[in-house]
Amino acid sequence: MHNFAIVGAGPSGIYAADALANKFPTSKMLIFDSISSPYGLVRSGVAPDHEKIKEVSRIFDKVFSKDNIQFVGGVKIGSDIGIEELKPYFSAIVLCHGASLDRKLGIANENLKNVIPATSFVGWYNVNPEYSNFIFPEPKDKNNCSAVIIGQGNVAIDISRILLKSSIKELYNGLSETDISRTALSELRKYSFRKVHLVGRRGPLQAACTDKELKELCKLEGVSVIISEDELKLSEEEQNWLTQAPKGIQKNYEILTEFAQNKSNNDFELHIKFCLSPHSFIGEPELQAVSFSKTNLSGTPERRSAIITNEQEEITADYAFVSVGYKGKSIPGVNFDDSSNTYPNVAGRIENENGLYTSGWIKRGPSGVIGTNKSDSVETVTTIVNDIESGLIKESSKDLKELLEKISNKMFTSSYLDWKKLDAEELRLGATYNKSRVKFETQEKMYDFLKGD
Repeated sequence: MHNFAIVGAGPSGIYAADALANKFPTSKMLIFDSISSPYGLVRSGVAPDHEKIKEVSRIFDKVFSKDNIQFVGGVKIGSDIGIEELKPYFSAIVLCHGASLDRKLGIANENLKNVIPATSFVGWYNVNPEYSNFIFPEPKDKNNCSAVIIGQGNVAIDISRILLKSSIKELYNGLSETDISRTALSELRKYSFRKVHLVGRRGPLQAACTDKELKELCKLEGVSVIISEDELKLSEEEQNWLTQAPKGIQKNYEILTEFAQNKSNNDFELHIKFCLSPHSFIGEPELQAVSFSKTNLSGTPERRSAIITNEQEEITADYAFVSVGYKGKSIPGVNFDDSSNTYPNVAGRIENENGLYTSGWIKRGPSGVIGTNKSDSVETVTTIVNDIESGLIKESSKDLKELLEKISNKMFTSSYLDWKKLDAEELRLGATYNKSRVKFETQEKMYDFLKGD
């Protein structure tokens, strides 16, 4: 019998389990996750005011309803049970645990308390149990706060939107009805973020966000989006390339141009700045400003790199949010590439690791949208199928019942049926508080509810 383990119940893990279940309908797929709620970043990473995107979980529910797929929540593979312990029970183990760590800038004063990693802030307002202990530091002036967001990807835009929506009454009301953390929103509501700066190292044609995210900034009533028209000037080479560039880049530039031409005057401002590389954080013990080195762009338009110059610029700020990407962390004992923070692999097969495969961000790096994980997982499953057919990996040698008994004797685990009970309770609480749902804040609270405490 070919049985399979999937580590991580996010999109890549669910897509991998589904593809394997279709190829091996009589085999068993166990999806492990460290917490009792599945869906990964769909639940804990997608912004609370993007509820339409979260509807993909309905598709995931259909996967979990298959008879040969079993969810095992609350188990940390690598600490609660090691990879070597799992191997005898499975023909293949697919590592899909994502990239959950924040990338550091490695510059002076990065540890100031008002310098906040995007992972912590997003995890806090999205009620990720791993960030339940996060404490948002108070500013000097609650009525006139300013923030610098380093990075111009979708997460950076999410952060700017959350800060502004929590500050503006007309926007706050809509945000309060989402599944955002009640604790986080109550705290943020105390402060008024009058100026938010979105800062990128490269130019407007290299902004890492999607045009859909960027266009949402147009809908922030009471907010002036400010861009200097000088920053949008393109060389003749860039202008020629833009006509042939991907549609998303063309649309981004059109939207940025519209922002620059709109001279609205509102109490709340979102400044978008380019060609600035973070040099240091200024302040002691609290942040006072962020110092940037101006950059020049080098290379062809489609492969621009930022070259740091000696010219510097300071932006005064009460907070800095570092949103320059995520990085992965290895499960102990598994071959890992520390330079790319991924498992070194060929089409999903981890190099020098018999029976171990990978999919998702921990396979390719933090890139793409939710749907990207489907084709990525299909590639990995195709490799597994080929390896089985060629005799590279064998049938499972031990009974899964033995493994599940061993795990349940060590700790309290949760099933997909348990998750549906948690889900129903969150929706019930949401209706009580006029929200889409009220999430369980910690793993312990999930367990207490399931145990009936």
